[in-house]
Amino acid sequence: MMSKIEVKLLVTIEEDSIDAIAEQIVKSLHRKLATIGIGTSERTPSKEASRHANYGGTPPEDESLLVDSKQACKLLKISERKLWQMWNSGLMPKPTKIGRVVRWSRQALIEWILAGCPPQ
Repeated sequence: MMSKIEVKLLVTIEEDSIDAIAEQIVKSLHRKLATIGIGTSERTPSKEASRHANYGGTPPEDESLLVDSKQACKLLKISERKLWQMWNSGLMPKPTKIGRVVRWSRQALIEWILAGCPPQ
C-alpha cells in the first residue's frame, strides 16, 4: 500500500524573472506559429500542403488581417450557422464591425485556436 504525501510550495518570482519567463513564452509561441506557416515567409511544400488543408483547398489570395464569416468558417472548419451560434453564445472572439460589415481578426482567431478555444 502506498502512502500519500502532500507538498505545498510557495514560489516568489521577482519582476525581472517574470519578464524573462514572458519573453520565453512569446518566443515559444512565435516558433509554434512559424511551424504552421504564420508569421514567416519560409514555407516548405509539406507546410504549404497542410496550410491549404486548413482552408479546405487553396487559401484565399490575400491573407488579410480581417476575415469575413465565410473565411472564418473555413479557418475553423465549421458551418456558418455554427459560427453565428458560437458568436451569439460568447464562445469565440468578438468580431469587429465596420459600418454594417462584420469581420473577425485572423490573428485573434488563430490565437484563440492555439489557446484551446476558451469561451470569450
